Amino acid sequence: MVSFDIGHSVAEIFGVATGAKVVPVTENVDVLRIDPTAVVDDLYRSVHRMLAPAAAHHRLGVRVPDPRELIVAPGAADLASLDRLAGCVADDRWDLVILDAPPTQQWLTLVAVPEAVVGYLEGIWPQHLRVAAGVGTDVRAIVLVAVLEQIKKAADRVVAMLARAEAVLVTTGERAARSESAILASAAGLYGMTLRGAVINRVLPNLSGASVPLVGAHPAVFWYEAIRTDRSHGLDPERAGRHFAEVVSLELSAYEPVGLALLEPLADRLVPLAEPAGDGPGAGGITVRLVSGSGLESRYAMCIPLPMVDSPSLRVGRVEDEVIVSAGEIRRRIRLASVLRRCRVDGAHFADGMLEIYFRPDPQVWPT
Repeated sequence: MVSFDIGHSVAEIFGVATGAKVVPVTENVDVLRIDPTAVVDDLYRSVHRMLAPAAAHHRLGVRVPDPRELIVAPGAADLASLDRLAGCVADDRWDLVILDAPPTQQWLTLVAVPEAVVGYLEGIWPQHLRVAAGVGTDVRAIVLVAVLEQIKKAADRVVAMLARAEAVLVTTGERAARSESAILASAAGLYGMTLRGAVINRVLPNLSGASVPLVGAHPAVFWYEAIRTDRSHGLDPERAGRHFAEVVSLELSAYEPVGLALLEPLADRLVPLAEPAGDGPGAGGITVRLVSGSGLESRYAMCIPLPMVDSPSLRVGRVEDEVIVSAGEIRRRIRLASVLRRCRVDGAHFADGMLEIYFRPDPQVWPT
């Protein structure tokens, strides 16, 4: 289990001490807390060492930036942290890597940074021009290209990892959490993640149930019931079940679940979320399918799961080989599959949490 949260460490939850290295908790569970500043420092120090020979030629006017200067670059720490996570995913030591994601705004920035880096780099200095500069005689250009290629490779690894990722939405029953949950679910859908399910955390137990009979009518009881009723207006299991294949409700515990003994009962409750999402709600990520016909008469659909999104908030547009999809406050430029780049947009439809964008072949560029 990996955490980026600098305020709360998974190591503390498991009751172990950890630094920058992987720490075993049990025979089959390890934890790692990634310090973004330390990771970006290590990443760019490796680039610094690689380019140091070029910098030694002072007569060429080459100066390699110190890693501490690059740490403050917008998105550098986020990208470096995600690249460290991608390294864990690629490591054969672990069958499953779980990211304890940071708070909402930080998470939205995290998932957007890799594509933004690649997009801006290609827009400002396209790859074919970088390649030409990298094989030239200007040592300064060669140094710059080497640095940028390291950054682009890291961003590409992260983009590929996110496209294979599966997400579990953890929320609560408060009304304010409902809109936040919709934003997170939209972001996961737009970035192609399969939504495994949802966890509704800190649910207040029903004290008026037969298992816990009420004794008397103390004012504290009425206060408690008022809070429980108010929280039922947020994301409840029935509403969540329309959008997620699995929904698990966890009641508020009297004891903070710290340590393996208290975490084990929670793990048993979360077992359904470990099952494949199948063909139900939230499954599959972004897909492309043939709707009908063949050749110039064919019709394709690009399908994007967007659970909990209101249709009036959706906006769809196309710019060259990308479509721009806005769902509420979330927006993403999605590069089209090769077959769709030779097509024209033929409308869109949204229903039951699924956005479908339709395409028809463009006769001017369609192969015959």
